[in-house]
Amino acid sequence: MKVEEEYQDVLQNIEALVVQHYNEYPETTDYSVERVYETLKVNYTAELRGREPREIPLSPEEKELFTMLEQICEFRLGRAAFETEEEFDEKDIRISAITVEEMLLVIKKLLSSVKFWTKRNGRQGYLNYIIQFII
Repeated sequence: MKVEEEYQDVLQNIEALVVQHYNEYPETTDYSVERVYETLKVNYTAELRGREPREIPLSPEEKELFTMLEQICEFRLGRAAFETEEEFDEKDIRISAITVEEMLLVIKKLLSSVKFWTKRNGRQGYLNYIIQFII
């Protein structure tokens, strides 16, 4: 099964936050999103290898996006609660945790998507592509 089929919900969780960030910061470029995805990849790869991740300098806006995406990744890994403004009963949310290896597959898919859509449609090609799927 393809990554985009098997982990569609995880991809959507992440990309919804990217779109939210893009709506707040319309000057965001695909390059910034790619840097954040790359930082996530570096961090989770280092975790698998039992090493400290290397520091990747991010702009303030990139750091903000990174924090948002790291929270949803940790939630999907089953290691953190995801805070929301809406009130809900936690037992109503039944999400299976994925492994770090699976998260890396998702992040690598996102990175390849950014590269594809940027090459095809320019500096905000990926952002303008995913925004049409996030309501």
